[in-house]
Amino acid sequence: MIVSLVTNRRLFGHVYWGLQPDFFDDMAPGSGVYVRPLVQTAEISSAERPGDIDMLIVPYEGDTLLLHRVMAIEVKVLRATFGKQGKSPNEMGISQASALRAMGFPYVALAHLIVSDRSPREAWRKIGVARILDDQGHAEFLPSVQTDWLPIDLMTRSFGRLAGATLQEPSIGLVAMYLGADEDEIIGHNRPLWLPDTRRSLFNSSFDRSLLERVAKRFVEAPELFLDIPRYDPV
Repeated sequence: MIVSLVTNRRLFGHVYWGLQPDFFDDMAPGSGVYVRPLVQTAEISSAERPGDIDMLIVPYEGDTLLLHRVMAIEVKVLRATFGKQGKSPNEMGISQASALRAMGFPYVALAHLIVSDRSPREAWRKIGVARILDDQGHAEFLPSVQTDWLPIDLMTRSFGRLAGATLQEPSIGLVAMYLGADEDEIIGHNRPLWLPDTRRSLFNSSFDRSLLERVAKRFVEAPELFLDIPRYDPV
């Protein structure tokens, strides 16, 4: 599921923008992020924390790693159905995200990745449609169409639970995103784009410089373990 997110550049871009909007909008040409999924904690931290870091994001500009912008994300997968829309992950992930912040990452987020089946046709609802006319943002409104709103409903419900459960942890970024209803949508060539619900991640002033040095050292030792996601398409 994590690889499906990272390799879906449009969805990943919306997720990262939601977590780091000020940084994302000002990223220079030649910049991007290196993403490594499932990093064993012991590789980069001396903290006695078992398990792994679900997503480690290291921004760069040219040949420079922007270590002050490193982000760690705790990921939980929510498998819902039309009949059980209120289902939650086995764990919300809040304690794990809090532990990442305590470890000293500058930015931390908690993401719920949602997959589901589809709604029956009789449950579909109308949704507005517009056609973009030019690069200035002018649009033409088209007739509404019947659409399966299940992805929207699931993201809204999941994000509401996350926001309510993290009132005491406002610095942790939040994401509720929808990946798909079948294998082709999740990992294939027919990936939908439902805009995720997000809350920005705030800077952790108690970040650990030695942790960031170990992140950089691990990148230099094994850069092939990181996926390169450039901010802009190649010219």
